[in-house]
Amino acid sequence: MHRAATRHRSMSPDLNRKSHSMASEAKALEAIREVFENVYGHSRILNNIVLPTGQEQGPPTSEYDVIVICSAGIIIFESKGWNADRLVCKHYPEGKSQWFLIQGSVSQPIRDPIAQGGFKTRYLSSQLPGVRVKNYVVPTNQALQIDPKCTSHVVGFNDLPYLARMSRFRSKKTGNFHLLKRDEIDAIANTIVELSSQYTIDEHIASLEKWIKSRNTQCNRDASTQQSAGLHDR
Repeated sequence: MHRAATRHRSMSPDLNRKSHSMASEAKALEAIREVFENVYGHSRILNNIVLPTGQEQGPPTSEYDVIVICSAGIIIFESKGWNADRLVCKHYPEGKSQWFLIQGSVSQPIRDPIAQGGFKTRYLSSQLPGVRVKNYVVPTNQALQIDPKCTSHVVGFNDLPYLARMSRFRSKKTGNFHLLKRDEIDAIANTIVELSSQYTIDEHIASLEKWIKSRNTQCNRDASTQQSAGLHDR
């Protein structure tokens, strides 16, 4: 008896990217958890948290890869599964900077990876006054070389122990903040989890796609208006 040949379906590009992203986030989560639980003892590590942005203009929600709540305060981590040899940041005289991923001889410009965490930091700071909130980017590709000119907010796995210790030191030395006690850590973590329970990842993605579509439509409308105005001026 001849068996029908089995067809193997290759994973779609979207599923491949999603699978790679999930693996990168899991790798970062475990590295962060190991370090902060070792340095701080009691800490709460939250992942894949969706919270409102608190912005009138912009997407209504945002996703946090990892949130650490410890005695030093709140530390936000965004994991990046960049597949490249080097991460480079070029600074220009007018104060602007541009980021690049270098793979061999190919240079690919990318968006400022730190900017994504800026409004997240501002939102949590506004909701939790008196609590120190910082954000960092963690590349999960341990072979990636981080250029010395990159901001210290981009940290490799090997930098995490130093970052954890330095965060506690800075919280002690900063007058506006205090080291959180165990009950405060739990209260903050529980509040974030409760707030996040009002949203789902699917809802977040849908609202983000809707916002992007609306923004693109507005940009096209503005461009069309400017073009029409230019024709009338001729």
